[in-house]
Amino acid sequence: MAEKKEESKPRITLSDWFAIGVIVELCAALVFLHAQIKDFIWTHPWTHSFLVLIPTIALPILALLELGHSKEANNLHREQTKHLATIADLQGERNRLQTELNEL
Repeated sequence: MAEKKEESKPRITLSDWFAIGVIVELCAALVFLHAQIKDFIWTHPWTHSFLVLIPTIALPILALLELGHSKEANNLHREQTKHLATIADLQGERNRLQTELNEL
């Protein structure tokens, strides 16, 4: 009988929800406080330096997140390699047994 394959759906983790929430909150703050933010930036020139500093801080954080994802991908690849080796061994055993069966 044909077996029904289960489709794996992408799972949204807690850190994904947190990142989405932060982005939504920042967008809402920008919309509601646009005039006040603009006035503050023009009256405080140090904020220009801070705006340049944001990507410098965000880059290592994003790099660490991607490092975690690549670690998970490497673990899955190792697991896949083990399963492929098991499949090859089982196919070899099946072929050997089929040869013995044919000789009978």
